[in-house]
Amino acid sequence: MDIPVGGSVVYTINATSGAGPAPASTRFTVTPPSQVTDSNTNNNTAGDANSVGALRTLSLTKAGAGSGTVVSVPSGLNCGVNCSMPVADGNSVILTATAAPGNVFVGWSGACTGTANPCNIASVTADSTVIANFAPIATITATGTAGPNGTVSPTGLQTVPAGSSVTYTLVPDAGYFPQADGSCQGSLSGNSYVINPVTTDCTVAFSFVPLQVTASAGPNGAISPLGVTPVTTPGSTLTYTITPAAGYRAVVATGGSACGGTLVGDTFTTAAVSVPCTVAVSFAAIPAETYAVPTLSQWGLIMLSVLMGLFFVGTRRNFLR
Repeated sequence: MDIPVGGSVVYTINATSGAGPAPASTRFTVTPPSQVTDSNTNNNTAGDANSVGALRTLSLTKAGAGSGTVVSVPSGLNCGVNCSMPVADGNSVILTATAAPGNVFVGWSGACTGTANPCNIASVTADSTVIANFAPIATITATGTAGPNGTVSPTGLQTVPAGSSVTYTLVPDAGYFPQADGSCQGSLSGNSYVINPVTTDCTVAFSFVPLQVTASAGPNGAISPLGVTPVTTPGSTLTYTITPAAGYRAVVATGGSACGGTLVGDTFTTAAVSVPCTVAVSFAAIPAETYAVPTLSQWGLIMLSVLMGLFFVGTRRNFLR
């Protein structure tokens, strides 16, 4: 290549996708044309070496029942369900997820993990895949969270990904018991109310009722104490005195809302009371004792047996004489 005095040459090096990192070297040698004398041949050769990095592929997949977008810095990712972009080996990429209205970003998996948003991939050193998970949202409307006789947390509207779970902690005042009702179809265990899973918008209403035992008695007897007895310490027991009328015995109901417990003599002791319950006692008549009266034929057999016995005794005495 002939280069005029004062001229220049530009070389462009194109990297090949998938190639590994390597230096790109170029060497130049100047040869004077004929009839030209070069007074200094020591500077006729020059060279240059440039490092060329490998290209890595960063792929993005969106998963879950929800929808949203993910964009990258540097730009290159902004797609529907799947897309990819080339990244120079060792370079960093920042991904930001944005949920569509009515949806929520759940978290990352793959080359990004957790729920931090945006996600910073500090160094892409191999082909990598990132999965962004989106879900539709469900709203729980809770009432009674600041009502009397107890507290509930969390309070207010709870917006959560559909399919997830939510736990409410209920703290009743002394002598009260938590209750929950509504369309969320959760389960109340002790002082925890769990909705698992949350599938759609729903409501839950909390209240705190007195922890008490209600005692009742049917006719032909009595129970003491009668009516409502507060239970100030959850898990404690109550003792009742049951007095049947003459000719009757006590029968304590079981099942349903019954407290359960043991009846010894005329004393009934409940099981540990942790929820409102009842002690309902009824009284059953004690059957009278009955005696069988012999029939006429049976009386005849009895008399015959007696006469035969007397005859045998008399005969025995005569024989001994």
